[in-house]
Amino acid sequence: MNYLRYCLFMPLLLFAAETYGEDAFLVSNGILAVDASALTGIGIDIVVEDGQAMKGVIAFRTGLSVTDTNNRSRRVAGSVYDLSVFDINEDNSIDDGDAPWDAMYLAVDYDNNGDIGSGEYALIGECGVNAISLDLANNKAWSLHRFWVRKEVTIPDQS
Repeated sequence: MNYLRYCLFMPLLLFAAETYGEDAFLVSNGILAVDASALTGIGIDIVVEDGQAMKGVIAFRTGLSVTDTNNRSRRVAGSVYDLSVFDINEDNSIDDGDAPWDAMYLAVDYDNNGDIGSGEYALIGECGVNAISLDLANNKAWSLHRFWVRKEVTIPDQS
């Protein structure tokens, strides 16, 4: 799929909202997704409630459990703190200086089947997002884009 075309039509928030409801982190009108297999390769493990390890590109959503590079486990509950697992250098910004950046995507469930399939996601950086800025104290996050555009990240249960 042409990533430029994909990223220009990301405002299909309706699909994201209907499919993942209040469970998804929405960045720039797309579902924040991660490549769980790639994250495992850098020491971040994501599992579902029954303990099964996630594989492939998945929506980063509430209900998942994450073990970070320091072997700390946490359940994704719907706060900016959940995103901080990807801020490896702890500078309150998730960007290309953090190893997980290359495993982060924006996705739209075009066929509305509840899964993120081939052609429904693109690397977050290829969609014009340069970073995700974290304000842990106020439970806020913003996606930072080219040309100094800043958009608030929708945190689960805060839409």
